[in-house]
Amino acid sequence: MASLTTNVDLADVATTDNLAYFMLFMAAVTLPVLIWGPTAPYGKFSTTGWGFLINNKLAWITQEIPSLAVPTVWMAFFATPAQLANLRGRTLVLMILFVVHYTNRDLIYPLRLRDGKPTPFVVWLLAFVFCCYNGFMQTRYLLDEAPVVALDYMED
Repeated sequence: MASLTTNVDLADVATTDNLAYFMLFMAAVTLPVLIWGPTAPYGKFSTTGWGFLINNKLAWITQEIPSLAVPTVWMAFFATPAQLANLRGRTLVLMILFVVHYTNRDLIYPLRLRDGKPTPFVVWLLAFVFCCYNGFMQTRYLLDEAPVVALDYMED
């Protein structure tokens, strides 16, 4: 049987909830634009009208790297002992999956890309901002707010 512990400050939960709600709001605003607006200038639709062009491999690595760097740097240099103590059980599994996923997405996948069209700067910038935001929100939730649910087979 899994056990549940938490020591979360409700103000912190409200902050992360607001970050998530803002992300949902932006998704709701973006969806109609993507459906009925101009074709996004990305991949085979890449054009020069959205800023200077960046090599597709370099763009991919640099736009996605915040999702890997934020949790890695936070845990290595800025995490409090209480935050690191929260990384156990299912929370630890989720953090490992997040870091492994973005290691693949940031470092392995782009190096396997073959010929591709360059990425316009504005598209790169929007992806970079999203990855910073997402990396921060996911890391903050897992280190500060996620309930620690121990996995019985992981305990003594």
